[in-house]
Amino acid sequence: MNCKRLKKISAALAVALALGAPLAPAWQDESAVCEAAKATVGMHRTAAAWPDEKDVLLETPMGTMRGRQHENIRIFRGIPYAKPPVGDLRFAPTEAAEPWEGVLDATKYSPMVTQYTQESCDEGALTLNIWTPAKEGEKLPVYVFIHGGAFATGSGSIATYESTKLAKQGIVAVTINYRLNAFGFLADETGLKEYGTTGNWGILDQIEALKWIQANIEAFGGDPERVTIGGESAGSFSVSALIASPLAKGLFQQAIMESGCILNIPSVSPLTRGDLKMSIADSCRYMELMGGSDTPEGLNYMRGIHDDDLAANTRFRVHATTDPQPFCFWPVFDGYVLPENPMAAVKNGELNPVRLMAGFNTDEGSLFIEQPATEGDYHAAMYNSFGTAAPDFFARYPIDAKHDAFDRLSEVFGASTTKSGAVAYADALANMGEDVYFYRFDYHDPTIPKESRLGVHHALELKYVFGTLGEELAANESAGKMSDKMLTASANFIKTGDPNGESGIDGQTWQKYDPANRLDFRLSEQSAMEPLHGETLMLEINEALWGEK
Repeated sequence: MNCKRLKKISAALAVALALGAPLAPAWQDESAVCEAAKATVGMHRTAAAWPDEKDVLLETPMGTMRGRQHENIRIFRGIPYAKPPVGDLRFAPTEAAEPWEGVLDATKYSPMVTQYTQESCDEGALTLNIWTPAKEGEKLPVYVFIHGGAFATGSGSIATYESTKLAKQGIVAVTINYRLNAFGFLADETGLKEYGTTGNWGILDQIEALKWIQANIEAFGGDPERVTIGGESAGSFSVSALIASPLAKGLFQQAIMESGCILNIPSVSPLTRGDLKMSIADSCRYMELMGGSDTPEGLNYMRGIHDDDLAANTRFRVHATTDPQPFCFWPVFDGYVLPENPMAAVKNGELNPVRLMAGFNTDEGSLFIEQPATEGDYHAAMYNSFGTAAPDFFARYPIDAKHDAFDRLSEVFGASTTKSGAVAYADALANMGEDVYFYRFDYHDPTIPKESRLGVHHALELKYVFGTLGEELAANESAGKMSDKMLTASANFIKTGDPNGESGIDGQTWQKYDPANRLDFRLSEQSAMEPLHGETLMLEINEALWGEK
């Protein structure tokens, strides 16, 4: 990554924090933070093996595999769930993996799928990782976590997602890789004619992984009838997409959405907005840049380009709304994988019926706002998201003595890109008779300087949910208690459909969500039910993006 693109201190800091890098001790030093950001974005810090692991063998319907065991947790890494999407399978629907002969080595993580900032990667690495505490004959609940990264970067092997602590809660935990950037979301008319779908190759990967889990998870002690899917950021966009996709019906019974929803695509991807025609046009510009075209011959040419060259022009920009990416590779409302009008499907109750736990962090937008922000930045972001409706937002949410441009950008941008769609999903599933639990993560991480203005920023909750705090935070009593609380609440929901457990959380009962009286459960040092944070703004955003109140 070229550090010159990280123009301000907070920009580099944001990247580092978003992907799990430690803060530089002298956070005011732009070069130090930039190096931390560059190292993290480039390497993503793959989870390390435990020092005392021992080999274990397991018989599965696909064949025998060799994994590892740490204490009472067996870990199987880098298991292929689909054929490598290379050659004629690039920019094509996912095909199931075939059984193997001999013993599959599942002792090491696979490389990450090809992405711009990753040096060690493999386009064909459609793999998953499994942590299981199960003893012979057990059928435990299953949790499938889908990583974030703006559909451009990331993997299921990042250290933050190491799932040993979840497994110790009596859960079979799974993380997955799926195709990213152009490899996962290139939309073309040629593919649409050939396959009846286009632009959702990464979502089809996720569906194939869920099918693999249905067919194989019992061998790992998991119950295929008790599957919860979850994800954060783009992973949460993915979860909401799977809830809306008819192709995923019956593959899971519960869902966890952390900070993101497919209904927010028009705001987070202003060049495509999830629209089929706009997505195809954007992808065509990209194909032409690479020397290809939206023809059978041009697609074959694109399939022959080296994967590193394709990835080079799909970089992720932190400030994607005020400084839009040249190409936006996000899911597409194609009428096959996803409904053409997802908001209409949500409002009409045309979702896969699942129990839901959903929510967001208090200061979602702060991570993506360059400091010092200007009024021009605010106007650019609002016009990119809302078009002609932008002046209405300027009037209702003005820059004034109490709210500078950074405040307003953080507030409105955060709600429009990661928050508002979740409310529509919560309303719809609750009205369908499903149990819904809505949260707001509002814990102020003790390692984040107040001067940064990041607050309770995007992705902050992940290390608390997985219990991967690192040495500094793990030694902090308050942070340790918060992680135990988040891990337990998540595990309770995965196991029972109710995050409360027997005694609630902090002595409080996390009430079911009611669309007629919208409340969220504020998860903090002392948790409590409160009026839904930012309700009016989120409803206004849904109306502006979709014409729906």
